Amino acid sequence: MHKILSTIAAFAVTSSVAAGDVEFTSSAGLENRIFTEKGLFPEQLKTLQASLELEADIRWHSSDDSWDVVLVPYARLDAKDSERSHFDMREAYVRWNGDVVTVRAGLGHVFWGVTESVHLVDIINQSDTVEDLDGEDKLGQPM
Repeated sequence: MHKILSTIAAFAVTSSVAAGDVEFTSSAGLENRIFTEKGLFPEQLKTLQASLELEADIRWHSSDDSWDVVLVPYARLDAKDSERSHFDMREAYVRWNGDVVTVRAGLGHVFWGVTESVHLVDIINQSDTVEDLDGEDKLGQPM
């Protein structure tokens, strides 16, 4: 097996803008993987593997707080591995907050608030197998 040394977020930029009822936050980061040993197969990478990740969080709230719209796109661009380059809409939903009920439609994450180290009861959220090294990265689910 080859070893991977990973430097995550060699730089990270976060910006936030509020325009009335619209909130916009974004982040960008660089990741560099270094393979210190030769791989077992010829198609395995032998050198550095740099990638760029971009994420935005766009939220709109109506003035009476009865409507919310949330968009959270995510993208990774990998210099050498096309299997790691991808785009995902982590969350994209509309929510209506009524007096008695709240209705949400679209893609979202459900947070269980569990304390298990491996989230054994997290059966709704699919793991993002491209990004998921620590079991924390999830894909948006239809709601």
